[in-house]
Amino acid sequence: MRVYRITRDVSGEAYRRVLEAALDEASTFSLVWRHQLRFAASATEVGNALRGLQLRKETRHRWPGTILHGKAQRASVVTYRAAPAALPTLLEPGSLFAWRAPTYPEDLSFATDKAVCLATVSHEADGWIISPSLARAVGQSVTLVRETMDEREWALFKNDDRIKN
Repeated sequence: MRVYRITRDVSGEAYRRVLEAALDEASTFSLVWRHQLRFAASATEVGNALRGLQLRKETRHRWPGTILHGKAQRASVVTYRAAPAALPTLLEPGSLFAWRAPTYPEDLSFATDKAVCLATVSHEADGWIISPSLARAVGQSVTLVRETMDEREWALFKNDDRIKN
């Protein structure tokens, strides 16, 4: 599977363009709240600001780009409706990889009904655009490197209800 790796953090106007393009293409986005962490007031404010767009909250050990190992390893993955109203809140951290606990929830990702189109693992400063159309939309603003993932790697990005737990 061909993907586009985001090679450095995206901030400023480029960050705004990525968010606008992702909100336009995706039907949902998600943020991760790790159970073992105490979050700052800024994280609580994000949760409150996005509450009206929340579709579901699931306790999981995997989400796009991440698999936690061990039975006790779980986090709340909160999925929101992708809407322009989310943009001001999503801009607050200031960059794509600034979604880090405890200041903010982690690992912002976007998905269509069929597939993940953008995923991040913020604390590792990793990001991937899986959607060719999204890559084209932001390619002038963001440094992207084309990569090929094998099946094992690709399994981390499938938007499949069977991989919730």
